[in-house]
Amino acid sequence: MLVNKPFAQGLLTGSYDPARMPVFGPGDHRSRKRWFSPQAVAVINEGLDRLRRLVGPHRQDLVRICLWSCLDRYAHAVVLAGFTRPEHVRTNLAAVSAGPPHPTVIAEAREVMAGVQAALDAQGQGVRGRSGAAVNGPQMSLVPAPGHRSATGMLRVITINVQHAAPGRAQRQADWIAASTADVVVLTEVGHGEQTPQAMCERGFAVHDIDGGFDYRTVIASRVGDLEPAREVATSVMPHRAPAARLHLAGSATVGLVGLYVPSRGPRHRRNVDKRAFQQAVAELLPTLHAEMKLTGPVIVAGDLNVVEPGHVPHHTVFRSWEYTFYSGFIKAGLVDAYRHLHPAAVTHSWFGRNGSGYRFDHIFTTHPETVTGCAYLQEPRVLRLSDHAAMTATFTVTP
Repeated sequence: MLVNKPFAQGLLTGSYDPARMPVFGPGDHRSRKRWFSPQAVAVINEGLDRLRRLVGPHRQDLVRICLWSCLDRYAHAVVLAGFTRPEHVRTNLAAVSAGPPHPTVIAEAREVMAGVQAALDAQGQGVRGRSGAAVNGPQMSLVPAPGHRSATGMLRVITINVQHAAPGRAQRQADWIAASTADVVVLTEVGHGEQTPQAMCERGFAVHDIDGGFDYRTVIASRVGDLEPAREVATSVMPHRAPAARLHLAGSATVGLVGLYVPSRGPRHRRNVDKRAFQQAVAELLPTLHAEMKLTGPVIVAGDLNVVEPGHVPHHTVFRSWEYTFYSGFIKAGLVDAYRHLHPAAVTHSWFGRNGSGYRFDHIFTTHPETVTGCAYLQEPRVLRLSDHAAMTATFTVTP
């Protein structure tokens, strides 16, 4: 995992004085970012004063906690630290050579700077765009709240339709996912040339997908274990919409992952042609998954099916019997709807039409329902306008 800008361009090493701020040239991006304003620098420097009382009074003390906080976040972290003078290089190397601070010091430092981030949020200093959506602020995240930590014996899965995101929204989606507890993510409706997969890689995820040309595709991403593409498991139609992978978890099971994005009804001249063909190909694949993938743990199938379950509330007359049969085919093949397993009678939705009617399009199925400990729909991506779909999350127990 490559961590960039550990010092937030000097903001976290006390390089700026709010009373004597430099004048940035018109081509300098700092002139456009509000966290380089005197008000924001004053907030940050107050936090640095508290940090100095914890780690030491000198610049090299701040450098050390910044670098080691980054290195502590990931098992194989590499930190890209900038410099403008030779003594900066010497300070950086000395900070690393000194070894890590005690874990409690790192934890307390993160708490201090989390308070700084909260103060910046309250002031609106660079953490909200004009639309109200979250945007990248200063690299406070490299010092405060700890990064993703996997939970022993558990696997947390999220699936979300990314709605063929433009570059800016793709970055915001990746930020939201990276800040979640998810170990594994299934992204659907990923467009040709879309930046979301690369953005996930930049945030420490291993990614598997299949080139689908100009068609939408599905992406599987994981930041735990070893992700091995299972290319021998493929639909005969549009395999880029149904990638499969094995997830080898250290000291635990090997889990099978399948992502699905079922086509919508399509244009009038091909109404339901692709949808029916893909559904048939998936239905033929489902009963063979566990044996074909040679797993010691469950198969987890997640994604946007573009169909609803029989008995869906409200009832939508647009769906035909063959679409309900597709949903029922999962049950017939030995898979269980994780949400229905835990919430047999709950009414919830992951997508809403223009008239406000809800649809439970997004699903997670598993061959081992006894491993499901939690399952829910998260409406936050819709509220934040990251997507027109809710995200769906499920937690599984995984044992050797």
